[in-house]
Amino acid sequence: MFLTVCLLSRRSAIGSISFVFLTAVWSASSFAKQESQSDFFESRIRPVLVEHCYECHNSSNQAEAELALDWRSGIRTETEHGTSVVPGKSDESLLLKVIKHQVEGLEMPDGGVKLEPGVIADFEKWINQGAHDPRAQPPSSKELEEATSWEATLQARKRWWSFQPIAALIKDLKQRGLLKDTLIIWAGEFGRTPFSQGSNGRDHNPFGFSIWMAGGGVQGGTVYGATDEFGYHAIENPCNVYDLWATVLYQLGIDHERLTYRYAGRDVRLTDVHGNVLHEILA
Repeated sequence: MFLTVCLLSRRSAIGSISFVFLTAVWSASSFAKQESQSDFFESRIRPVLVEHCYECHNSSNQAEAELALDWRSGIRTETEHGTSVVPGKSDESLLLKVIKHQVEGLEMPDGGVKLEPGVIADFEKWINQGAHDPRAQPPSSKELEEATSWEATLQARKRWWSFQPIAALIKDLKQRGLLKDTLIIWAGEFGRTPFSQGSNGRDHNPFGFSIWMAGGGVQGGTVYGATDEFGYHAIENPCNVYDLWATVLYQLGIDHERLTYRYAGRDVRLTDVHGNVLHEILA
């Protein structure tokens, strides 16, 4: 192209150079827009489809309601209920209606609560902007299996925003040599039941849930205890809150049985009359 420009007259060359420049700017802008749309799809759309839709709506072995959501042509298919995704027209797209639970019997995720409003808004935005989808071919059975495996799910969840601040804190402490002297406890008041109450979400579960600890003399990579197959009750090495605080105090150099406060005529302990130090989890 530039060789041809060099062979033209000065005036023609200037015009051609301007044309080339404008074409290059337009191409760069178009490429940047496409790259931005691809990033949006890969970060906001594909992970949701993989986690909530691929199992029941795929082109390999199961396409409920004629919906195969694991590739571009499949997600734009016309079904008896309507076209799954109509690029640029979210109000006509069946997919948006079913994730909003507006079509009785086709609610998605199947059997679960409705997706978060922010996730639904992402899908609406994606469709209205043309539903850019780089998945030109359906995945093979092996690719589908790998995408929906627990390992893939685990790697995806490691990128959740909620894990990033604590990961940064741990990394920061470790880099500065402070992690060995800092005990981090990541816990909540309760766990959650492995079942839901209709559309009201999951209830508190005090019978079996997980916490994690890092630094402060805790043995990294150790798993202590397990629940039943439903994730409901702790059945292997159950640990109660008294055991937890007995262990924390032990790591602070304090004997939980001797740490008392005189109140109402008795010596009150943080661990009451309970608590065993979990030596199995300590380095």
